[in-house]
Amino acid sequence: MVERIYVSDRNAAEDEPSDEYLILDLINDLFSGEHDKVEWSAYLLASHFTPPLPERIPELSEALKFNLEREPVLPSMSFPVVNNITKCLVRSLEVSPNQDALDALIQALGSDAAPLAARGISFIPNNSAVDPLIDTIENQKWEEYWIECDFKFHKNQRMLNENPYPATEILVHLEPLTVNVIKTLGIIGEPKAIDILTKFTNHELDEISEEANKSIERIIESSK
Repeated sequence: MVERIYVSDRNAAEDEPSDEYLILDLINDLFSGEHDKVEWSAYLLASHFTPPLPERIPELSEALKFNLEREPVLPSMSFPVVNNITKCLVRSLEVSPNQDALDALIQALGSDAAPLAARGISFIPNNSAVDPLIDTIENQKWEEYWIECDFKFHKNQRMLNENPYPATEILVHLEPLTVNVIKTLGIIGEPKAIDILTKFTNHELDEISEEANKSIERIIESSK
């Protein structure tokens, strides 16, 4: 059976599916090396019109690795291709966990898709991801960038909870890095993570400190 997805045409009314694309063609485009084609195909695959693609996890994982090598070094230089491929991959893993994606997600922890990658690893928990996850929240090169993103995320999330239609604030970062890493370390359950988690138990953001305490409790319980 031919796989098809429906996506929004650039000129179509919002949320109205129009043009039809072949999933396999879109995935193949991710390897083309042509920036505009790769960016558009990655966007379509990550679109809310696209269903999860569990049968395409191996190809999506390879596409993620391929495009990570083209990602700018500095986190402030956003590369939407990597974020969109990771988003599609993580959504598929949520439906059907597959260890084939682990290496690609660990590699993505060194990119600005790190929050999504950390959440993806939670669906395929593996001890080999513990050290890269810890490095992600200890990495001095990224520290200032992720602290700012985490603060913006949680501040805006609280505002959205209080007011669904804030006039001046928007949710600028769709995934919080620190909380995602902490949750995933708790799910993996490796005792060596307790030291780093303890450092976050008194964090000034309640969301982070509460999650750190939960993860420590989870690790201790799973070690009994």
